Amino acid sequence: MNESNGTAPGEGLFAHIRTNKGEIVIQLAYQQVPMTVANFVGLAEGKVNNTAKPEGTPYFDGLIF
Repeated sequence: MNESNGTAPGEGLFAHIRTNKGEIVIQLAYQQVPMTVANFVGLAEGKVNNTAKPEGTPYFDGLIF
């Protein structure tokens, strides 16, 4: 995150989390933790099965934290 203007750099893999207080941008460290990032992205896109939501449904959509 570029603190001077609040924008994310162009290179890398990022997750954008929208909340009622604004957006959070997280850079995903896929080179350091590839399995964790793959699991997170798969859940976010609804491509990883889980027991909480129907198959194909993005896991984090509507999640309150």
